Amino acid sequence: MSHKESRETPYPPAFSHLEEKVRQAKEQIGQLENLIETTPKDKTGPSLGLNPPGFLRSRPLGSHDQRVAALKGQIEQIRKDAFGQIEKETSQADPKTARLVREHALSYLYPNPVKEMSPDKKETFRQSPKDLEQSQEMMDAILSDYQEKKQQVPEKEQGSTQASLSQKFMATFHFNRSEMTDKSPSKDADRDKERD
Repeated sequence: MSHKESRETPYPPAFSHLEEKVRQAKEQIGQLENLIETTPKDKTGPSLGLNPPGFLRSRPLGSHDQRVAALKGQIEQIRKDAFGQIEKETSQADPKTARLVREHALSYLYPNPVKEMSPDKKETFRQSPKDLEQSQEMMDAILSDYQEKKQQVPEKEQGSTQASLSQKFMATFHFNRSEMTDKSPSKDADRDKERD
């Protein structure tokens, strides 16, 4: 199941209210991401303002990095809260349905940027050094691509491929009986020598 298909697939009717919760969480995350992008950068260098002694200036709000870290923390908290609600509401459901709902929510709340890359970008990304999270996203994308390709191959071709592989494997164990010679002396011959 690809990332785009998972977003288009509706939630089961019993859990349709969870889709609204996930959508609201995603909207809040989008607003916070916009704030991160529009957060003003720190000014570097001296400020050319009038600052006579005895006149207090307002304290700066904080550095850009601190503000961005706080907003990212809020984003992560929204994701955890939304997913926690989904896990809580699906805990008593059928395991297969609950897994399906959780997978949809995960793919929507934690999108995998590697899945939407072109094959060329994926290959260059694959060659570059990555941290653990990026590496896991890359492997998830490779696995989903492999599963999609495997589903596209007709079952007859899969069966013939499996048969040919098993035939090749079994061929390594076959031998020609005419080539087989018994070089070890028989037990009867040993007994005859002992009697003499």
